[in-house]
Amino acid sequence: MTEETSLRNLDFNMSKHFTLSMRLGSEQFAFSIFNPLDEQPLTYILKDVDKNISLPANMKQMFRNNSFLNHPYFKVNVIMDTKRYSMVPFELFEDEAADTLFYCNVPKTEEDTEEVMYNILSKANTVVLFGMDKLIEQLLADEYSNLRFFAHTSPLIEYFATKSLIGNSKKMYAYIKTDAVDIFCYDHGHLLLTNTFLCKSSADILYYILYVWKQLEYEQDRDELHLVGKIADKEKLTSRLKQFVKQIYFVNPKSEMGTASDTDLNEIPFDLQTLYLCEL
Repeated sequence: MTEETSLRNLDFNMSKHFTLSMRLGSEQFAFSIFNPLDEQPLTYILKDVDKNISLPANMKQMFRNNSFLNHPYFKVNVIMDTKRYSMVPFELFEDEAADTLFYCNVPKTEEDTEEVMYNILSKANTVVLFGMDKLIEQLLADEYSNLRFFAHTSPLIEYFATKSLIGNSKKMYAYIKTDAVDIFCYDHGHLLLTNTFLCKSSADILYYILYVWKQLEYEQDRDELHLVGKIADKEKLTSRLKQFVKQIYFVNPKSEMGTASDTDLNEIPFDLQTLYLCEL
């Protein structure tokens, strides 16, 4: 089933019952449409980004060229793939201090182009603060009235917090992307650390995983490392990791809600897949 066929099978006269989710990144925009009236409720759409123009310009282009974006939806979720985020324990968070807390840890941009937003994560007992491009926010606000914004780490933190409760060992989850690795560390549901590291090679990924593993004093034989994402040189990376970490697992994305798309789920950003499962 092609993307066009999947979209044609959706009755957009009923779009007010659908949930549209979009993930905005510098390499690609990913979309999903959740239709609660269908046995296979999820449809995924991937669109490459024109790197010669800005993200707001790409967003305008998406609206012009993709009619599925121009319908009214019950709810619209927006995930920003961003390195500009920071964590605050829930007990220390105050809404009116969000900007101050954020810029204590993240340097301000030269121009006033972002608004500080936040996600309260109940399972992990933490708050994710992140910067949202004001132009993109305004473009979306002009199109939709029922928006929710997320940092890409937010659904992952909640999803992995639940998964980390299984078994008796501490767990590290590494979400590998084309230019970065997101690392999430837990001790039986308790979030120990989350950070994003820029990576250009498997050697960089290896370094940051093992650096964090050592700093948090994970046990070589007992504690677990879980890998997910687009992993280049998978066998080579795994072989080198096993010299230091014995318990290595791969998270294989699977549709827990059903999908009407033929898109390989390994191609769908994992944070977009987990957003529905976390019910943030």
